[in-house]
Amino acid sequence: MVNETYDHFVIPLANAFRPAFRGSLRRLTKLVRRLDIPVTVIGVGSQHKLGDNSATDEGLESDVSAFMSAVLDRSASVGVRGEYTAKFLKQLGYGEEHVNVIGCPSVFMNGQPEPLEKSVGHLSPESPIAMTVSPYVGRLNAIVKSHSLRYSKLMYIPQNQSDLNMMVWGEDRSKPKSPWNPTHTQHPLYVQDRMRFPLDPRTWTEYLSSFEFLFGSRIHGTIAGILAGVPSLLLVHDTRTLELAEYHEIPYVMLTDLRKDIDARDLFERTDYSAYNARQPEVLARYTAFLEKNGIDHIFKKGNDPTEFDRQLSGADLPPMVSTLFASDPEGRFAILNRIKDLHSEQERIGERIEAIEQKLTVAEAQRPRRQPLPRSMKALGRRIMRHQ
Repeated sequence: MVNETYDHFVIPLANAFRPAFRGSLRRLTKLVRRLDIPVTVIGVGSQHKLGDNSATDEGLESDVSAFMSAVLDRSASVGVRGEYTAKFLKQLGYGEEHVNVIGCPSVFMNGQPEPLEKSVGHLSPESPIAMTVSPYVGRLNAIVKSHSLRYSKLMYIPQNQSDLNMMVWGEDRSKPKSPWNPTHTQHPLYVQDRMRFPLDPRTWTEYLSSFEFLFGSRIHGTIAGILAGVPSLLLVHDTRTLELAEYHEIPYVMLTDLRKDIDARDLFERTDYSAYNARQPEVLARYTAFLEKNGIDHIFKKGNDPTEFDRQLSGADLPPMVSTLFASDPEGRFAILNRIKDLHSEQERIGERIEAIEQKLTVAEAQRPRRQPLPRSMKALGRRIMRHQ
């Protein structure tokens, strides 16, 4: 179907070269090998611990090599996120003739990045600031605690599916080792409705545009802040985020270098976007050159309109940022009310389906010969109905 329907198969990836993604990488490799059309991979990255860029997992080595080989048979080069991934691939035999470092295209979501400057000279305890957290990084718990207490207008922006379940249904993401890990409904940020979950990049950046500062460990949470025009600082804990920060000149500090009592005011002071602003024209030129090298048209090419898609998207009715179940504003409370209505309607629909199945079973039972046993499938269906009741 892909061969017959499409002209080009483009695969945007993130940190796909990691053990947990091996199954998906193998499936992608099988698909690519069956394609007769050009294939282009944009922004793939590897994931390693800081200080370790070796290809020590032989199974992963094999899977990555198979994927690279399949793609390069159908493309001019592979676009990777940063220098750490390029070095990793070079160990596997893929050099500069196979690989182009292009960073992450999300930086260009709004077109050529505008210069980013601070809107205020310093932060106060009443400053509106946003925070992103990788909940599996325990070192962040102390930072979450101190800033939750110190900054009354701080908002936490979670990004995982399990976080969304917590926001919408009150399902604790996990039993945290620390009560200050923001993954449960007893966390002060949840109870005080100081969490917001984004469902779309546009509403995400629109929401962040009113903040004065953003900091945290999520790379795309940081990029969302940049796209919103908010000075944002990345707390780096692995090569996956470090290589993007280095390539795009996004301000960052190593998490291991921070004191546990670090204050956002100090982070704000060291956030300087002069290198980032100067870097972006070169980064955009590299990205568009990679696209053209691989035969992909783009909105930055002379004669193309880079704003057409944005104009169409501006008319879309997108859902707002998701509040917690402790929503204090009318919009959040109406969202919760609609969730309850949807649950009630779904329960009624399930009841109607069960009733219709029961009627069919009754008719089937009445029509079958007395000595003929009820089919196994009907028995199983009956058991499922009883479980629903």
